[in-house]
Amino acid sequence: MIIDNLKNSELYSPMHAGIRKVFDFISTNDLTKLELGRTNIEGDDVFALVSKGVATAKSGKMEAHRRYLDLHFVLEGTDKMGYKPTELCKNTDCAYNETDDYMLFNDLPDTYFVLYPGDFAICFPQDTHVPLQGDGAYYKVVFKIKL
Repeated sequence: MIIDNLKNSELYSPMHAGIRKVFDFISTNDLTKLELGRTNIEGDDVFALVSKGVATAKSGKMEAHRRYLDLHFVLEGTDKMGYKPTELCKNTDCAYNETDDYMLFNDLPDTYFVLYPGDFAICFPQDTHVPLQGDGAYYKVVFKIKL
């Protein structure tokens, strides 16, 4: 998992063409003008999921993906996220769903961190994560990047 701020995005762009596309998209678009829900950037290879709401502490299950990276980017408010290495997750709640690329776990995170506006987290397949673990308003975009 990578946790950083947009001002350092140039460090991560060379890692994957999709990551570069996301950072280019962020720098050339006003994300607050995007409609809630899905926005295609490059079809099913790179797209954005925009959400806004009020988080309730300890809601949601730990999740992991196989075909996509998640890049969580906070526009307003905060996003407290939990993390645990996928290999250490043992309490499966939902077996891998190939169609929607996720599996869910009842395990608890090993650690938590908070993303503030301008911060991002890149979640790889080995990074089981759970967003929106804090209390309060959030406005964020999760970019899905096909591996």
